[in-house]
Amino acid sequence: MLRLIDMRYLAACVVFSLPLSVFAANAPEEFAFQLRTLDDPDQPPDKALCDQQPFITNLMLGASVWSTRTDKRTGEVFDDTRRQVGTGTACFQLTDFTFPVGNEFPVTARFVLKDGTYTGTGICVVTSNDQPVKGLILAACTARVNEGPKGFKGGVATTTTVINVFKLPGFTTGSYLTIRGYRDPTRPWWRQVWRRFHSPDRDEDGE
Repeated sequence: MLRLIDMRYLAACVVFSLPLSVFAANAPEEFAFQLRTLDDPDQPPDKALCDQQPFITNLMLGASVWSTRTDKRTGEVFDDTRRQVGTGTACFQLTDFTFPVGNEFPVTARFVLKDGTYTGTGICVVTSNDQPVKGLILAACTARVNEGPKGFKGGVATTTTVINVFKLPGFTTGSYLTIRGYRDPTRPWWRQVWRRFHSPDRDEDGE
C-alpha cells in the first residue's frame, strides 16, 4: 500500500514538473539540437545559397555536422564527432580583416539534417582575436531560423565559433551549434513525458 502511494506521489510530481505546453491541445512542440560543425573539404558549400544573400559573401564554408556525447556529471563534451547527422553551409561577409573585438558581420547558414533542412540569417560578433594565439578568431553567432521542415513554426540558432581564417596550424574552423525551435506536435503528451525520462543516453557514464 505504501509503495502504491509513493508511486502515485512520484507520478504527480513528474506531471506537475512539466511545462503546461506539453498538455495543451495542438500547442507547438518545443525541440532542440545541440551539434558540432566542422569545416570539411569533402562537403562543398551551397554556392547558390550564398549568391542569394543581400550581402556580398566573401567567406563561404561547407561543413559536416555531428552529434556529440557529454559527461553526464559535468556536461563536458568528450566525443564531438560521435556520428555524422548532416551537412551545412555558412555564408559570411567579413567586414574587417583585423577582426577587432566587437566587430559584427552578417551570416546565413543552412543545415541539412536527418529530420529536415533549417536555414537562418543573423549576425556574428568577434569575441577574441588572440586567444589562445594571435590571429585565431573566436565569435558568437545568433540567427533567426526562418525555414525548416514541414510543421516548423520558427526558432533560433546560436553558435560558439572558431574561424581559422589565417590557417594557423593545430586549429580547426567550426562551431558548437544549438538550434532551438517550435513545430507542430509530433507525438501525444504522454510520449513526450516518456521520452523526457527515457532518452537513449541517459544512463551512459561518459568515462
